[in-house]
Amino acid sequence: MVLAVGSLATAAIAAVQGGLPAISPAIQDTFDLSLVEVTAVFTAFALGTVLTLLAWGVLSDRRGERAVISGGLAGGAADSMFGPSRNQTAAATAATSIRPASPYSAA
Repeated sequence: MVLAVGSLATAAIAAVQGGLPAISPAIQDTFDLSLVEVTAVFTAFALGTVLTLLAWGVLSDRRGERAVISGGLAGGAADSMFGPSRNQTAAATAATSIRPASPYSAA
């Protein structure tokens, strides 16, 4: 069960990271962003994920995979429901990607 949830979560994050560039023209028009600003938002999301992989792995070794995956996914779901906003900074976007990164290192 843990492997299935981890695999689904990893697939979902990969779909987001792979799908965002495909809809970048729509995001650019909707939020009135330049190409550089859209790229910065996408980079911030990936950077937040990559920078926390080691921390999630260490936490997974100490606390267990189930706790890390479920906590990360619950936090990521909350982040998705209550954000992002139009005025969100790149740092906030990177922070939003921290919790969903948990299945990458735990599974």
